[in-house]
Amino acid sequence: MSNNMVVMRNDSFDVAAVTLKTGVEIAGLEPSNTQLYSNAEVFRTTSLTNVEIKVAFNEPGIVSGLVLWRHNLSATATVQWLGYVSNDLSGVPVFDSGIVNAIEAKSLGELEWGVEALGANIFDQSAFEKKFTEIWLKNNSDELEPVAVQSQLIVINDPDNPDLFIDLARIYNGLAQSPNTNFSYGAKMSPEVTSSSGVATADGSFHTVYAPAIRHLDLSLQWLDEYERPKFTEFFSLVGLHQDFYISLYPGESGQKRRDHAFAAKCKSIPSSTHDFHNNYSTPISVREV
Repeated sequence: MSNNMVVMRNDSFDVAAVTLKTGVEIAGLEPSNTQLYSNAEVFRTTSLTNVEIKVAFNEPGIVSGLVLWRHNLSATATVQWLGYVSNDLSGVPVFDSGIVNAIEAKSLGELEWGVEALGANIFDQSAFEKKFTEIWLKNNSDELEPVAVQSQLIVINDPDNPDLFIDLARIYNGLAQSPNTNFSYGAKMSPEVTSSSGVATADGSFHTVYAPAIRHLDLSLQWLDEYERPKFTEFFSLVGLHQDFYISLYPGESGQKRRDHAFAAKCKSIPSSTHDFHNNYSTPISVREV
């Protein structure tokens, strides 16, 4: 797949009917919780095999990506994503991702030999411990391929899950956008703690309370043409400062590089657009992990 950055917001997903087709449903922890921006409200099921989540749009919608964000799936879990033009999963699917691994194993070059076991995954021993699974629809040219659907099916199998349940906080599902020319060099990603306050004591010690590190990202799209400019202007005007979305800087990469640069985000400021010269616009983007 093209390695240009991808952003995706939940145009249709957050107002769709998201239900559990197959599996044990727990009151208060229904699949509809994945439509809410809240890391505290999750979907949970004690079923570990053939967990089927149905997504039915109110009207046909365009999708090109699916992301399961902040889940507890194990290294042997699999996910399958199917789309239908009907609203009830009937008929032949217009796309089928096939069965894909939910968690990617580290390549031989990424392994810490003598420290990690062969087969360790990209989230083992990582500061970026929020697990996610990305699936993108692409054409024969390895480019994003949007497809119109009205219902979708997400099938999860994780019989080896050591927690004995499956947790999933958020689903991002919709039309993914990717610039024709990628962001410029100089992109900055900085993990910052959510709280940096501490207490200095008389003996010279400095005591702090643990706070998780949150990724902050600053980059610039410097080569948007007149066709692309309104798409990105519309995207960031709609998400504003309040709406969460998904960003992946290297969706075509594998391993730790993709993991480190992909997360759920909100804008720190609404991006501006500068008309630099004929048929060219630049847009700086500043976001933080949420």
